[in-house]
Amino acid sequence: MPVETASFVGKEKIGTVCVLRMNRPPSNNLNVDFLRQLRGLFREAAQDRDTRCLLLASALPKYFSAGMDIDAIINLPLERRFEPFGELLDLYREITLFPKPSIAAINGYAFLGGWIMAMGFDFRYLAQENGKIALSEIKMGISPTTMLIRAMTAMAAKQSLVKEMVFTGKTLLAQEALDGGFVDKLIPKDSLHEESLREAQRLAELPMHAYAMVKKSYKEALLGNLEADIKKSKEEFLSLISGPEAQEGFKAMQEKRRPKFI
Repeated sequence: MPVETASFVGKEKIGTVCVLRMNRPPSNNLNVDFLRQLRGLFREAAQDRDTRCLLLASALPKYFSAGMDIDAIINLPLERRFEPFGELLDLYREITLFPKPSIAAINGYAFLGGWIMAMGFDFRYLAQENGKIALSEIKMGISPTTMLIRAMTAMAAKQSLVKEMVFTGKTLLAQEALDGGFVDKLIPKDSLHEESLREAQRLAELPMHAYAMVKKSYKEALLGNLEADIKKSKEEFLSLISGPEAQEGFKAMQEKRRPKFI
């Protein structure tokens, strides 16, 4: 008898807009089941002829997503700890290649894997009061992959911020994220969903075939060969994840202390 997994994503259809709301308290940490659910819902929306735009939001007031579920990773045998990162990269591919308009309504913190997920969207709207983004893998003893650093560099208005984020793990506040080119708009938190939905409905009126072609060309111009980069990224994660610095980084995060790298 198959084992049923909990649903971490709510789905609502508002006209031609598919609204997905992540809901895995306390902070939408991403485990394998969560990542696979999201990927499946993106595939469904891509194939649904009545869906013309996808909006991803969070049901939690403070977090879009705080990143990977560290407890779940640590509980895996060492040789399998790469698997959740592979699933994250597969989701990033699914979001990036989604052929219709897509919006991430980031209502709070988007850290690590949560920000990687957000990077794949066409448009990113951030809560003005408490929005924060970070790609701080360095603090966990691992590195963002070449592909992710390239994607950050492609969207950045300030290359110095990319360096601060990936080399030091700097967290950007909302205005810094906007000024740096990482998000498209700041919206007051109380009206984030309403304004994001309004924008999604506007995008849904565009010609879908033309949009898909423009999106494909735009992504290829910015990102190059995504499939080859995904493969290389998996190899990069695999080479780092079992190292002593990564093990100390994960353990420190689980124990809520500063890591001690030797």
